[in-house]
Amino acid sequence: MCPWYDMEQQFGPANVKWCEERVCALINEPANTWSNLFFILVGLFLIYRGYKSQTSSMKKFNILFGTTVTIMGSFSFIYHATNNYFTQILDFVGMYFYVYFLLCISLYHFKMMKARNAFYAFFCFVIVSIALIPASRYIHFPYHAIVGFAAVALTMLQVRGWLTDKNYPKKDLLICLGFFALGAGFSYSDVSRLFCDPSNHFVQGHAIWHLCSALGTWFSYLVFSKQYQSSLK
Repeated sequence: MCPWYDMEQQFGPANVKWCEERVCALINEPANTWSNLFFILVGLFLIYRGYKSQTSSMKKFNILFGTTVTIMGSFSFIYHATNNYFTQILDFVGMYFYVYFLLCISLYHFKMMKARNAFYAFFCFVIVSIALIPASRYIHFPYHAIVGFAAVALTMLQVRGWLTDKNYPKKDLLICLGFFALGAGFSYSDVSRLFCDPSNHFVQGHAIWHLCSALGTWFSYLVFSKQYQSSLK
């Protein structure tokens, strides 16, 4: 009688079991699900900020950035509410949208790609990464690593900016990375059961990861919006 039981039987389970125990309800993991609202709030605020922007270029950028973050939060919300392999793919699609959006902005900013090519590259990166998920599952390779590789490439480009651009927003980047690192620590403690109370549906390590990552996402916006604006000059 549980709402998502048949879906899990049809598509199979996700490859991660977070600490929070699953309840037989529409929202399978309450803390891990509702904490995604932080992403959605950040995304909606950026969309609102976009409509208030004075220039058309920043209006488009803010709306695209906000939409990407909103999609990421919404897909993660769906995944944690349902917990099965199919909706986990949606969760990864949301993360791909975010990390590849930032990666392509960096490639454009550092003049490694023209704007149109960066646009096409974004969709190619997303499509290829989605295709790698079932392949990774078949060979028992952790498909979380795909996001990790993209994040490493993105970080390397930002290090380049740090070293070559005297106006690089170093403070914003440090705060951004600090929030993501803090959240990653809580998420690891969750999945490793170092910090784990399965019956607590208010505070979970992975839910704290969502909160810290949402804050990190805001500061990533500050970093990349400045890069984008400097690219237009």
